[in-house]
Amino acid sequence: MDQIISDYAVDTNKVYACGMSNGGFMSMSLACHLSDRIAAAATVTGIMGLEPDTYCSDARPTAIMLIGGTGDPIVPYEGGEISDNGSFTVGFQEAFEFWRDQNNCLDEVEDEDWADMDSNDGTTVTTHKHTSCDSSVTVILYEVNDMGHTWPQGQQYLREKRIGKVTQEFNGALEIATFFLQFELKE
Repeated sequence: MDQIISDYAVDTNKVYACGMSNGGFMSMSLACHLSDRIAAAATVTGIMGLEPDTYCSDARPTAIMLIGGTGDPIVPYEGGEISDNGSFTVGFQEAFEFWRDQNNCLDEVEDEDWADMDSNDGTTVTTHKHTSCDSSVTVILYEVNDMGHTWPQGQQYLREKRIGKVTQEFNGALEIATFFLQFELKE
């Protein structure tokens, strides 16, 4: 990050972290350990290790977007053992609640069931959101019903039997970029 900042014109108040699967775990780790430099973080199909309050309790308020599929055969939505890996993870709902508490969100959760945009993909979307959080950050969970270990509107990179379904309900990259552009680091 320091190298890129020194080589390019970077607004250091608008640095974001995003990744899928292991990259999603990385983006959550950056939100924990570099919260003084990361304005927002998003994860798709990756989440956090067990007991995040033991390694992430000093993070500053950070806008967080979590995108998880309830049909993910690799990183279980409800948490537990990661497929063929031996590691364990919290569930997406537990991570959502962790970030809600971490960011001191005081509002009631806003739940929204989305209209089914593509009835052929076998997926639907429910979002859970907190917006009244410290430093005006937001915490949002995209619960993608029956989506697998895939990127929203991405490619079916392996057989559905192996990784699950790809949702066509929303464009993951566009949703994440739109989310990120709402936030910058506050002094």
